[in-house]
Amino acid sequence: MSEVERRDYEAECPEVETSLAGDLAQNGRVVPHGILFDTDKDVFKPESLPVLEELGKAMKAAGATRYVVEGHTDDRAGEKYNRQLSERRAAAVKAWLVRAGVEEPRLATVGYGLTRPALPNDTEAGRAANRRVEVAIQRN
Repeated sequence: MSEVERRDYEAECPEVETSLAGDLAQNGRVVPHGILFDTDKDVFKPESLPVLEELGKAMKAAGATRYVVEGHTDDRAGEKYNRQLSERRAAAVKAWLVRAGVEEPRLATVGYGLTRPALPNDTEAGRAANRRVEVAIQRN
C-alpha cells in the first residue's frame, strides 16, 4: 500500500489511527496513558519513556503548534497539596519534552489537582484514572 493509499484508508477508518499524534490532531487533546509517577512523587517512572518519546515526536512534527501540559491527581490529599503536586508533574513532563527538542515557548503547564476527575474517586481504578497528565493544543 502506498503512503497516499494508507492515508486515504486511515481517513476512512479512523480507528486505525491510534497514535498520540493522530489523537492530538483529531481531538486537540490526548491522555498519554503510560506516563507514570510513584505516589507523592513528581519524577516519572522509567517505563514512561516510550510514551514520552512518542509525545515528543508528535509535538516536534507539528510545527509551531502550542500545547498545554495538564497535571491531574486523585482526591487522596488536600486540594492545595494536590494542585501543587499536579503542577510539579506537569512541569516534569514539560522539562523532559524540552530536553527532547520541543521548543520551550510552545509549552505551557497547569496543575488542576483533584478538580477535574476523569472518573469518580470511590474505587482504586477511578483514582488511578485520575492520576494523569493530559496534553491539549493551546487555544488563544
